[in-house]
Amino acid sequence: MEIKTPIPQQKRQYSDQTQQKFLTTTSQNDVFIDLVKQMLKSSSPQQNTPSSFSNSESSNCLNTSLGVQNNEQQTKRWWKKEEDELLKDLVQQYGPKNWKKIASNFPDRSDVQCLHRWQKVLNPSLVKGPWTKEEDQILSELVIEQGPQKWSQIAKSLPGRIGKQCRERWHNHLNPQIKKDKWTEDEDQKIIEAHKMYLFIWQQMGSYYQIITWKN
Repeated sequence: MEIKTPIPQQKRQYSDQTQQKFLTTTSQNDVFIDLVKQMLKSSSPQQNTPSSFSNSESSNCLNTSLGVQNNEQQTKRWWKKEEDELLKDLVQQYGPKNWKKIASNFPDRSDVQCLHRWQKVLNPSLVKGPWTKEEDQILSELVIEQGPQKWSQIAKSLPGRIGKQCRERWHNHLNPQIKKDKWTEDEDQKIIEAHKMYLFIWQQMGSYYQIITWKN
């Protein structure tokens, strides 16, 4: 069964979360694609056919596709207020570059995590308010000049803004390809069909490996 996804001429406005990568590694991507192909070939939602994938592989594949990493790879949890305060003190003490030294004061935080927390959340020079017309104009000109990829480089020309903010502003508001008029019935139907298809795939995978319990 081959699924053909129509390519729209104009892009719909969507949140930044939907732009995240579905899978993070090539090997897991291959495993996932093969698994989905098996699911689509299955004639019954509850059919259990032999598979070359182990439960651990399928579990890792599902976890990765959902944005969850193993504890061995990286600890992911919310930052506590006490951690934020400690990070602020350490940056003031060691400066905003010695991240390995700073991270050594956190039992389960990496230098990259500390860097991102500071740059994207705690840095007092970070501008979090609404975008001005001047900023929008500069951002649009920079994207036209450099292309919609080099967000960190583009952000250097916008004091207080980071690459993530620039990317979101462009894709969600400034991109001229965004279609902002009312959704058509045909577009609504395509969304419904896509939702049914992907929900079916996840249900299939859950029953196939018995690692997800779906409650109807």
